[in-house]
Amino acid sequence: MNRVQPNKEQTRVLLQRASIKAIRRLMKLMEDEEVSESVRCNAARSILELHFRNCEFADIEESIAELRRLLSDLPATKKGLRVV
Repeated sequence: MNRVQPNKEQTRVLLQRASIKAIRRLMKLMEDEEVSESVRCNAARSILELHFRNCEFADIEESIAELRRLLSDLPATKKGLRVV
């Protein structure tokens, strides 16, 4: 069988859609009083962990962007390298 492999952008979009569905499912579990307390707590914990990890990534991306801005202000040397 000759299946077409998804490219990185397609994979990212698919994962983003699945993530949204997964978070919605976790939220439903967290709010469902018919499931056990442990299930609701685990769903809440998962949501918090995902949130904190997302915040960490956002902070890292912001730091990288700032470093890139700082590096772009440095003068280039003859070999194309920047003096640090």
